[in-house]
Amino acid sequence: MGPASRERVTLPWTVPARLLSYRRVLIVGVHLLLIPLAYLGAFGARFDFTIPPAELRTFARTLPYLLVIRLLVFAWYGLFRGYWRHVGLRDLVDLGVATTLSTALFVGALFATGWPPALPRSVFLLDSLGIVFLSGGLRFAARAFREGQLPMQSSRGRRTFLIGAGEAAEMLLRQGNHSQQALEYVEKTIDFTGLSWVQRNGNGRPQDDYWALKAWALARMGRSSEVAPAIENALKAADKTCLPDLASVHYYAGMALQALGLQSSANEHFTRAMEFDPKGRRGVLAGSALREHSVLDGVRS
Repeated sequence: MGPASRERVTLPWTVPARLLSYRRVLIVGVHLLLIPLAYLGAFGARFDFTIPPAELRTFARTLPYLLVIRLLVFAWYGLFRGYWRHVGLRDLVDLGVATTLSTALFVGALFATGWPPALPRSVFLLDSLGIVFLSGGLRFAARAFREGQLPMQSSRGRRTFLIGAGEAAEMLLRQGNHSQQALEYVEKTIDFTGLSWVQRNGNGRPQDDYWALKAWALARMGRSSEVAPAIENALKAADKTCLPDLASVHYYAGMALQALGLQSSANEHFTRAMEFDPKGRRGVLAGSALREHSVLDGVRS
């Protein structure tokens, strides 16, 4: 297959770097819209989308309580931090817990103030479901949008989308017997061979965690001399302002070095991953890897 058929699919726009530096403010701003929308939707669903004027006044009077309580609880659970490209099941669980707690506090605040006595209880449940759907859906949509820029080519050279190549590669590496296939997934993301300067520029910088995944795949295949350069590329490409990104790079680097039997160096990367994002997915996995190694050392001794 010639270079002409090896094209990348790019989305029509990318988020400016300057805008990303205000991502926490933007996330809070989005939730300032989502929380009232979910609450209003709960009233609408309860009254078949014909809300009586009295209930609209109840909505307006109680909304400030809900808004303040929910924003504070969401912030406490860390739902306004990091990139949504790393969102996973743990984040969804945190969202559910934070929503449940904020709803309980909201109900308590209403009872403490003594009003409104006629607020339908079903609104609380519908509101909770609505904010989980809106906030959770937006997070996973942002991740799918990000990973939708990954390239894949068919046997006939036509362009197709490969959604979640990183997740697929990681799953294959964990299975232990598909390292070559995992490497192929990753290289389709970070290998610019055959692309013009315009195509390279349009695709932006290679993603850091894919370089680190490549290092892991190479280590599993025994190509030890290529592992260190891949890790170096991952560290260079990493966004130093995004702690989840840095945690991913160090976690994958640790897995690569562990596969080569360099446990001491692997533990250093695992430790860095935990330091950068102790509650995030990669930080938790790095901690598990460190504990597992400590247990094995204890058994051997």
